[in-house]
Amino acid sequence: MSQQRGLRILVAVDGSVHSEAAVKLTAGITWPAGTIAHVLAVVPERWLLSHLSCDAKRMLVEKMDVVRQADYAAVARLAMRISDELQTHDLSVDSEVRDGRPSEVILNLAVELAENLLVIGAKGLSAPVEYRLGSTAHKLAHYAECSVLIARPIDHAQPSRIILAADGSVEAQRAAYTNGVKSKVYVKYLQ
Repeated sequence: MSQQRGLRILVAVDGSVHSEAAVKLTAGITWPAGTIAHVLAVVPERWLLSHLSCDAKRMLVEKMDVVRQADYAAVARLAMRISDELQTHDLSVDSEVRDGRPSEVILNLAVELAENLLVIGAKGLSAPVEYRLGSTAHKLAHYAECSVLIARPIDHAQPSRIILAADGSVEAQRAAYTNGVKSKVYVKYLQ
């Protein structure tokens, strides 16, 4: 049996409770040796300046610069805290702060770094409570070229049961194996 090689994981964080759940989930998984986690925090775009007078744009840009510097400082602290937390779980970790539209930044970085897996919370800071899945998580699940693990906060213990939807493909067969060992799989055929 061949040794599994390490994975490249992109963990996108924003400080929300769902983001914290994604970090805990990442920390709680036993990854193959050599796995590298790249923590990404994105400073989102705030406002568009179209349809404003020159004076209004100038004043708004000055105020936005102060807000943006505060955003960068907060996001950088968040990325460092999460990097430190993941390093205590035997992961090789680096972190980065970028700005832009979160889904676009995450998707582009995943391609740039040739990541195997994206990990993100189900909702971010701006997702309304009634949404089951935030727009960034939805876009990543739909457009990412790699696998996406979407986490939700768990009030109790870690899940002991996982649903695996399989279609008989090679990828589905690989999903049924964990660390090279076949998992207990109970099959229920749907018609």
